[in-house]
Amino acid sequence: MNKSVFKYIVAIIAAITLLAAVIPTVSAANAPTIITDPQQPVFAEGGRAEYSVKATGAELGFHWFVIYNGNIYDTESVTNQPWEWHLEKDSYGPSEDGTSYVFNSIPAELDGMKIYCEVRNGAGAVKSYAATVNVEKNAPKPSEISVPTSYTFSNLSTVSVECTVAKDADKCEYLWLESTDGDLKNCTALPLQDAASLIVSGEMNATRYYICRVTNKNGGVAYSSAVTVKTSWDPTQTTPAPVTTATPETTPTPETSAPSAVETPAESTDAPVVPDTSTNDTTTTPSEDTTAKDTNAPATKPADTTGSSDAEDGGCGSAIAAVMLPALAVAALVALRRKED
Repeated sequence: MNKSVFKYIVAIIAAITLLAAVIPTVSAANAPTIITDPQQPVFAEGGRAEYSVKATGAELGFHWFVIYNGNIYDTESVTNQPWEWHLEKDSYGPSEDGTSYVFNSIPAELDGMKIYCEVRNGAGAVKSYAATVNVEKNAPKPSEISVPTSYTFSNLSTVSVECTVAKDADKCEYLWLESTDGDLKNCTALPLQDAASLIVSGEMNATRYYICRVTNKNGGVAYSSAVTVKTSWDPTQTTPAPVTTATPETTPTPETSAPSAVETPAESTDAPVVPDTSTNDTTTTPSEDTTAKDTNAPATKPADTTGSSDAEDGGCGSAIAAVMLPALAVAALVALRRKED
């Protein structure tokens, strides 16, 4: 056999052997590893019970199982399993990321049940420790919960409603509920209001009721009394002052400020005074002034007729002169002709 071919075959075998040794190592390195198993504290009956697991690995999936009366049940396979008969609908299930399984109100009938998680990915699967569900009817619940009786504030303000717990306040969980009438039966959970304080903003002429649900580390649940929040409405804080329709009081205007009726002539004094000639039968009607119809013609002041007597006399003299002057001229011409002859 050619030495070069033999070396080539040996190199291929060595590469395959090395690859076969490396692949299991990589898969084992990526397989899930559980680092924290579910705990098994004693929870109060009707309290919130939560079981969690922590694991390492790539692209992990979490699948929860319960062991009830000696039988294993996949919590995601079917519904209406025997262990679910004691639970209220939608009051239990896995968390959003699957790392926890939560019972919002765990019943005493599930005492002794076991629960565990199977963590999976493409490299394999591993099971957690099966924690025992411990439910105690007389488990301690949050005590000495206090809230304010009521608040009254302006519509543009905000108020912080505080809920205080005498024991283990830092280990408690809080959830605020809003009630339509102050009764716990008519409550709705407020989203994202899971702190000991609740911030309430103003609202016009509103009366609202808030109740805080407190859960301690053992799952014991207690509710505060209802807090009444009243809002006073002050329209001047958001809208301009209303316009009044009443007539304001003012000082009367003196009578002398307005011109007297007798002081104001009925007609303009600029018009000429025309003598009354209605008794003269020979007076003719003046011809129509055509310029009055032209709105673009400039306005002219009426002629002054105060010297009408002189005008009439001047008219008679002109007529006599018109007769005498030609006669005198004819007489002078006749006298001149006679002198020449």
